[in-house]
Amino acid sequence: MGRRLGCPCATLERGLTVSDTVAAPAETGNSKWLDWIEKVGNKVVPVLERVADGEPIDEELRIELTHAEAAVRDRIRVPHLQHPLLVAEISRLRRLGVAVVLLGESSAPDQLIDERLAEACRALIAPVTSGRVTMRALPADRTAALSVVILSGDDAVHAQWTADGTP
Repeated sequence: MGRRLGCPCATLERGLTVSDTVAAPAETGNSKWLDWIEKVGNKVVPVLERVADGEPIDEELRIELTHAEAAVRDRIRVPHLQHPLLVAEISRLRRLGVAVVLLGESSAPDQLIDERLAEACRALIAPVTSGRVTMRALPADRTAALSVVILSGDDAVHAQWTADGTP
């Protein structure tokens, strides 16, 4: 018997994966959208299934739900910042309790940011262990492509890079 997990596309049968549920519709030409749904589903469905199975929502599960929600929000707000280097580092920081917020826009939201820019940003935020990190992708008409503000204790750091990772 299928279970509804909160969105029209998320009725899953026990034992089926998200990719099983989107494989047939992918033939209709919406493979890019369906790939996005699959990636999001693979992130959120396991934790939602735990809730649907009646697992008590303790502090650990609440944190996992919060992280899954943040990952989906990031994919929607700034898909071009979903570079694997940044996604992994942001996830690690969130697990440490660092508040990470991604904002902004891009002139090319379908393209991931440059590898050098992703690495420059990752290197800056990697030492953070507490506080808040705010990343903002800037519009194409600006010299800088990405801005990061780190607030930790009494310290504040602000950095900007061009699209190729140049400070």
